[in-house]
Amino acid sequence: MWEEDREALLANPDAIDAELDGLFVDPPHWRKGIGRMLVEQAEHIAARDGAANLWVIANTRALDFYSACGFVTVGEAQTRFRPAPRMRKAIDVAR
Repeated sequence: MWEEDREALLANPDAIDAELDGLFVDPPHWRKGIGRMLVEQAEHIAARDGAANLWVIANTRALDFYSACGFVTVGEAQTRFRPAPRMRKAIDVAR
């Protein structure tokens, strides 16, 4: 948005990231591909906007889901309730 940052951001595309927050599928609709479609849509938007990574602070019960979607655990974040895995998925900006 700021012209003075444009050149630096274009030279360092890895500085632009996107974050998933509050991704949720109602339990009766689990295992129908809805969550994966939501992640894919977020990935598409992130790629369009030039993001290098898509990040999520995952509920520990959702680790298998995010891993299946291509996320890897890269650390831990303190949430309001407990520590949670911080996960990252590299974005193919060429798509």
